[in-house]
Amino acid sequence: MTRAEETRAAGGLAADAVSSTVDVIADVHQAIIRGVERWLPRPARAVTSLNSAAAGGIYEVVDAAVGSALRAGAHLVAERPGPAPSHTEVGRAVQPILNGVWGDWLAVRRPTLAVPMAVRAGGDDVPPRPASLASAFPDATDRLVVFVHGLMESEQSWWYGQEGARTSFGDRLRVELGMTPIYLRYNTGLAVSENGPALARLLDAVWAGWPVPVRRIDLVGHSMGGLVARAACQAAAQVDLAWVDAVDTVITLGTPHLGAPLAKAVPVGEWLLTRFPQSSPFARVLTGCSVGIKDLARGVVVGAADPPVPRHIAYHTVATSLTRQPRHPAGWLVGDGMVRQTSALGTDRTRGIDVDPARAARIGGVSHQGLLRHPAVYDQLRTWLVARVDPGPGSSVGA
Repeated sequence: MTRAEETRAAGGLAADAVSSTVDVIADVHQAIIRGVERWLPRPARAVTSLNSAAAGGIYEVVDAAVGSALRAGAHLVAERPGPAPSHTEVGRAVQPILNGVWGDWLAVRRPTLAVPMAVRAGGDDVPPRPASLASAFPDATDRLVVFVHGLMESEQSWWYGQEGARTSFGDRLRVELGMTPIYLRYNTGLAVSENGPALARLLDAVWAGWPVPVRRIDLVGHSMGGLVARAACQAAAQVDLAWVDAVDTVITLGTPHLGAPLAKAVPVGEWLLTRFPQSSPFARVLTGCSVGIKDLARGVVVGAADPPVPRHIAYHTVATSLTRQPRHPAGWLVGDGMVRQTSALGTDRTRGIDVDPARAARIGGVSHQGLLRHPAVYDQLRTWLVARVDPGPGSSVGA
């Protein structure tokens, strides 16, 4: 998208946000007035009615004035030269968050700001066409490792500083093992059941247009990315897409296969807020959270009955804990700070996914975001990707 299009859309989004905020404040104000009115004698209620009408008028004026100012300001800024907001340092940080929280709404109402499912290289989308792929991947090999980021993240989330330089798991695999890393960016606010098939179609196009014949594909997903990777393989198998036959290994890092506590708290918080008239308007904030966030409450991939994962693929799971010993009771309780170990491993006493418990690793002293850069995680990842080797009993590693 052009700078002008993105800037105007950003101005419209800011105006929408102000309008929603004003509506919530206005509704809370009116709820308070109605609560006070109940205790006043009938003659005095005329005063509260006037107060209510006046307040409503003021909020409408504020909404209209601020919204108009934001839109007008965006139109003025759009005419100035410069990069598109999504190509600035602030924009690169904010865009994934906006898409994670309101991505499904953006896709409908502000599609200019919604992130499309795309291969990324050099900070730009790479169309999955032979010429574009050859240009973006001049040293393409026949073994691909696809990195699928998590909620409110982007392809940049995989990169980190090491000894004064920027590197990533994929970059290290390229140097050490000759694999070609492929980084994605997608709208994490959409349903996993929508992103999975979208990834399946994208990888089918990459497979067909890759500069050299593809021998093997592996997928690595962090958090939500693990659900999307699994959904992509399921979707590809259902419609017999060729690329899925080349998939050897899928590795999920801190993926909430059985749900994430914070996501599970969203409907509870929404219910609690609706118990009282004065707090009920705030429930709309939680109600407006993206369907992607809501999917994380249950580890949803497709729906109530997920299709089976392709049997030829080796699925591996990594679960970490904030405690140095992953099997410590506190580590079992809090997990990596976002996802509990049973959920990341994909199994508990009452529910599980079709993943062999032997292909699992527990690593201590690593947070949820630390999964993207911790050396112990990379060592385990590398071991599994070197070749198809059944690792035996699940391992535990103390950081």
